[in-house]
Amino acid sequence: MIICSGNITGSGSIVANGILTQDTTGGNAPGGGSGGGAIIVARVGTDATVTKTTNGGVGGTSVGYTNHGGSGGAGTIQTLQIKA
Repeated sequence: MIICSGNITGSGSIVANGILTQDTTGGNAPGGGSGGGAIIVARVGTDATVTKTTNGGVGGTSVGYTNHGGSGGAGTIQTLQIKA
C-alpha cells in the first residue's frame, strides 16, 4: 500500500506481477504460474504518470507433457482518493 499526501509525479511503474512457473525437460509436468499481487494507492493529489501492473505469472511448459498448469490470475489495483 502506498499513501501519498500530495501528487505522485515523475515516471515509473508500480509492479506486483505473479511469477513464471519453471519449465521442465522431463520428470514432472510443471504447475501454473502464481497470481498477481495487489496494489493500493491512497493519495490526496494525482498519480497519472505512474503505471500500475498486477499480471498473473505464465504457466510453465515441458517436453513430453501437453497438460500442465495455466497462467495465474491477474491481481487487483485500487486507487483511493483521500482528503487532506
